[in-house]
Amino acid sequence: MQIHKVLSRLSLFSTAIAAAAFAGSAWAIPQPVTCPDTGVTQTTLDLTVAGTTTTINGAIYESIDTNGTVGTGVFPAFVRIQGNDCIQGYNTQGTEEFDTVNNSSDPVLLSTMDVVNQGGTDYVEFHLDINQNKNNAGISGPSLDNVQIFVSTNDSLSGWSNCLLQGVACAYSMDDILAPNTNRSILLDYVQNNGSGNGYDMKLLIPVSVFGAAALADPSHSYVYLYSSFGAVGGDYTENDGFEEWQYRVCPAGTVCIQQPPPPDTNVPEPATLALLGLGLAAAAIGRRKRRS
Repeated sequence: MQIHKVLSRLSLFSTAIAAAAFAGSAWAIPQPVTCPDTGVTQTTLDLTVAGTTTTINGAIYESIDTNGTVGTGVFPAFVRIQGNDCIQGYNTQGTEEFDTVNNSSDPVLLSTMDVVNQGGTDYVEFHLDINQNKNNAGISGPSLDNVQIFVSTNDSLSGWSNCLLQGVACAYSMDDILAPNTNRSILLDYVQNNGSGNGYDMKLLIPVSVFGAAALADPSHSYVYLYSSFGAVGGDYTENDGFEEWQYRVCPAGTVCIQQPPPPDTNVPEPATLALLGLGLAAAAIGRRKRRS
């Protein structure tokens, strides 16, 4: 009888340990990562027709219907993002996060970027090549839910949270971070240039001014990061295949594309110049008095 009680207690103890171990293992199962804009009300901007343009916070987004091969292997990308439903990622030489394809990131020095002028404003130019399954009769997506630009003298930043990358604030964001109800999403259509490498689908012009005086003064030591997310709108705009890749227009060899801002005017008038100016003002005042008398 005593042995039976001991065995019963041992059985209960073993069951409790097993249950705790199961709970612990269940707790350790990674939870699915959702994108920041999943379930968020977004203002949608339709760029599903080639040639459509929209301007967001000074940046110009334009859907493109290009011909020819300009994708992987011909127009090299600096970051690729791949997955299903909604995806996000960015380029870094540090720890790659989220849905960034392993070892797909290349460092982008500001000094290597070409400058295009449009309407009197200087921009750097990015290209987006999207890939989707065409399994419906209508639009094939995806949605572009956010773009953020960062610049740093460190090429290995990691640890993204909204508009912060390892403590560095974003220089540009498609959404207005501090303003409510300003979540935006751009609707795209893979059909325009289907197939990886068969043209690119969207052109993005970012004003050079967003990089700030320090980076523009030292572009050869300033690294550019581009964060983006896709597919949060859902439905026909859900992310469902392939990788989305970002490219940039390269500065031609032997050319200085990013110009340092001119130094401030520090010339101070010499004392003799100031004295002559004072005498001139005094003479003018005497002349006015004589005319009045």
